[in-house]
Amino acid sequence: ARYDVDIERFTPGEYPRFLDESGEDVADINIINDATGVLFCVEEDFSHSSISRENWQKLGSVISQCKKLKNIIFRDFEALGENILTAVFQSTDGPYNFPLDHLSFENSKIGQDGIYALLPFIKSRKELNCLDLHGTDLGDSGAAVIGELLGEVRLNNLVISENPLSIFGINRIISAKNFKHLKTL
Repeated sequence: ARYDVDIERFTPGEYPRFLDESGEDVADINIINDATGVLFCVEEDFSHSSISRENWQKLGSVISQCKKLKNIIFRDFEALGENILTAVFQSTDGPYNFPLDHLSFENSKIGQDGIYALLPFIKSRKELNCLDLHGTDLGDSGAAVIGELLGEVRLNNLVISENPLSIFGINRIISAKNFKHLKTL
């Protein structure tokens, strides 16, 4: 089952809720046991800055304990910084043993610092089918981090469209050790 994280109706100081496809609240234990996909998506007028680091860490803790999770999608965050990504993806509560296939940050401004924050999590996987970094303000320095990542993780599909990359950044990616395993770029 795919679950959405109710960030838009979030009340400061309250832990964001998981919702099923019909909009009903779902207990964390059901997420841990049943979730195959989690979607984080915000409206244009929402400020995720009202969510405390502790609550982002709680979300990361639930995600780290998932058993079947294949898709994690963050979509349309105006500024999804290093602090939030570290809180969500560097949980100390679990080993991230789920069979992740697709990790997406489409149109979420994570930049180079966000990529650095994600490195330990992504490197903990030996293979990832798709890493979607469309419109993330990756930049050349972020592309260098992706090149480093490709040296350690087998990645089948990498989406880097709508990012300000020069030939230097592109070269850092295509000269990476495991670039040859990419099916699409």
